Amino acid sequence: MAQQYEYSGFERHESVPELPPQETERIIDDLPVAKKHRKRAKKGNKAASMIQPPPQPRVQDRIPVMGAVKYHIPGEPILPKAAVEAIYGDLRRLHDDVLRREKSLIASQNLGYPLYVVNVPQQRLYIDTFPAEKFFLRFDYIFDMFHVKKLDFTFVCLFALYMNYIIRIEQIPYIYVADPYFMHESILAVYEKHREYASNYIADFMVGNKDKETILVPYRPM
Repeated sequence: MAQQYEYSGFERHESVPELPPQETERIIDDLPVAKKHRKRAKKGNKAASMIQPPPQPRVQDRIPVMGAVKYHIPGEPILPKAAVEAIYGDLRRLHDDVLRREKSLIASQNLGYPLYVVNVPQQRLYIDTFPAEKFFLRFDYIFDMFHVKKLDFTFVCLFALYMNYIIRIEQIPYIYVADPYFMHESILAVYEKHREYASNYIADFMVGNKDKETILVPYRPM
């Protein structure tokens, strides 16, 4: 039969002498006190990431212009007066021409949309069939450019045409720039047929410019 024991605390053995209360308190006071160890930070990538600053955006869409309006108002200068007086050359001529055309449209009885029309040259390995035979550079796109905002893809197409124009005028024989019409992530990522069109165009472009040392293909992500 199992015996049951009830715990009633430690009992002093008769071989252990009993100490007076004052001596007992002295011995307890003389015992070493356990030191509290501070926790050290863990080493490695995890610890380093804990003290790093928060991540910054990969792309900054705009750089604010002091004293400028946020939205384009037709017939009003794109930039504040002080900023307009600080620009010159082609940028100043573009700014003034946009303002002049907008005022002319406002005063006209036949109102139109403020934009530039760009006709794509034919038979020069450009995509010149509808709807790519022309594109439109809206004045609010130019407003975004002056205000250092994210550029519309139209500027990429226009810059490619301008680069090929300079190549032809300067008679640079070893370089050419492809038409970036299909080179846009929003086009290539949506429809399989668009990727096929882009692939066929690049193949024809490289065959047509096989004598060139350098071929540039502009591309714009989302």
